[in-house]
Amino acid sequence: MSPDSALMLAIATGAAARMYPNYFASQRPAVDAYLELVRAIEQAYPQVDARMLEIASGSLERQDLLARQLRESGAAGDARIRDLGRRVLQTVLQQHPRAIVAVFADENSVSEALLTLNHSMEENQNGRNQHPGHPSPAANSAAPAHLPAL
Repeated sequence: MSPDSALMLAIATGAAARMYPNYFASQRPAVDAYLELVRAIEQAYPQVDARMLEIASGSLERQDLLARQLRESGAAGDARIRDLGRRVLQTVLQQHPRAIVAVFADENSVSEALLTLNHSMEENQNGRNQHPGHPSPAANSAAPAHLPAL
């Protein structure tokens, strides 16, 4: 799964979790994490409509559009945004699993998105992901025949 798709899934599930009313809960960590992610995207990447999934969070067309905006703006390459997305996915998985189904996803997709965001963060910390939005080759990937192996 690409980082932009993983972030889109975080936003979609966070938006869906926000729509589930819970009048007895004084704290809603998944919703708080979602709102923090949306605010961070709005501040750093105003060209991204981070709230578009608050209406019809399960819409594949809206999800695709948001993923494209995240990729083209560079938000998918931003370590802080990816970390906030990871937090949303973790809390949704633990506390609002119905939000996953609401966006026509499953727990395996969320787990894959978490792995993607964790892997992207590890690459960034190790200095491998030099250009946001353009993944660096994996350390164990085969080099093309005309290039020497790393």
